[in-house]
Amino acid sequence: MKPPGPEAPVVLVKWYDYAKWLLERVENFPKSQRFILGQRLTGQAMDVLDLLVEASYARDKAEILATANSKMEVLRWTVRMAKDRKLFTPAQFEFSARALRASPQRMRPDGRRLAQEPWRSDSTSQRRRRRVTRCLMWTMVTTCNSSAQTP
Repeated sequence: MKPPGPEAPVVLVKWYDYAKWLLERVENFPKSQRFILGQRLTGQAMDVLDLLVEASYARDKAEILATANSKMEVLRWTVRMAKDRKLFTPAQFEFSARALRASPQRMRPDGRRLAQEPWRSDSTSQRRRRRVTRCLMWTMVTTCNSSAQTP
């Protein structure tokens, strides 16, 4: 089958390349892990590819892309498991992590991740992040201070 042409969405072409790369890596897994992790990795990558092809022809892409994004998140964790089992070299894991991190940003024309609410401005998101960071820092300080006082 011929790879997608220049008229295909960028995210689809990039994901096609990533899925092809992943399939080649899985072929080198040991036989015992090829069935357990390899089958899951390839299945998840191909599911995302199917969703991206479907989204490229759909009028309402948001729901399909949200599903693809959640499947990518599952794939991220499965790739991490494969790395922890030493099935990927550090360089291969880094390549995979970069590809998986960049894909959701390519799904939207404005570059925002799908997890962000479209109605929320960046300033609101930044204020919320600062508030959460302050709460976490306060929790850490009080925990550290209380643990320093106990013998």
